[in-house]
This record gives sequence, structure tokens and C-alpha cells, in this order.
Amino acid sequence: DGATGVNAVRAVIANTTLLCSGSTAGTNTDKGVLVTIDNASANTYTIPFFDGSSTPTATNSLINYPVKFQTSVMQLGVGQTRIVAGSGVTIRSANNMTYLRTQYSACTIIRIATNEYYMFGDITNVVV
Repeated sequence: DGATGVNAVRAVIANTTLLCSGSTAGTNTDKGVLVTIDNASANTYTIPFFDGSSTPTATNSLINYPVKFQTSVMQLGVGQTRIVAGSGVTIRSANNMTYLRTQYSACTIIRIATNEYYMFGDITNVVV
């Protein structure tokens, strides 16, 4: 579809699926939903840093996921999706894998502590 940029298009479908047409960053509305990214080009889903304050800054997105926050990300298009840790964020996955493997692959992301997440699913380190 050619859309580019963070949060190019985000639409909630039946309150359970968030459809994005390009790279996007996590938001508070991602809790418990399936975020789908449909793009022909490589794209990213970024987990933003939260410093605990209530004042937005260049490094604090005001995204305050609770511990045990969970979301899933699915690659609908042929463009490979990479899950990216924002500055100060740690993602723990098998062998530090961060890419969804292929079209229709998905992963689950769970917050386990402040700015620390587990990620698992159909993931790889192979860039296609």
C-alpha cells in the first residue's frame, strides 16, 4: 500500500485487532490486542521507553504498560516485520531473535518489569 512512517495508519477492528499499514510504535491501546502490520516493505514495531514520569520528553513516550501487559504482533504483508526495543528497553527472546519469520508469522510480547519484555513466537534472526 506504500504507506510509510510511524503510525502510518492504525485502525481498530472489532476492538481486538489493530491494523497498521507501516512501521508503528506501541501505544497504550495495544494491550490485549493483535497488532497486524500489512506492508510490502520491511517495517518495525517499536516498544517505547517509559521513565515513570507523567511529563512527555524526547525519551519518555508516556506509554505505561502495566507489568504482565501483553500484545501480539502479526506480519500480514510480505514486508518483514522487526520488533525493535526503544532506547532503554530490553527485549528477551530466544537467541535474541527480533524478526517475524515470514508472512502471517506472529509473536507475543509480555512486559515483565519496567522497560523489560519477553518475546516469543514465530521469530527469527534471518533478514529476508
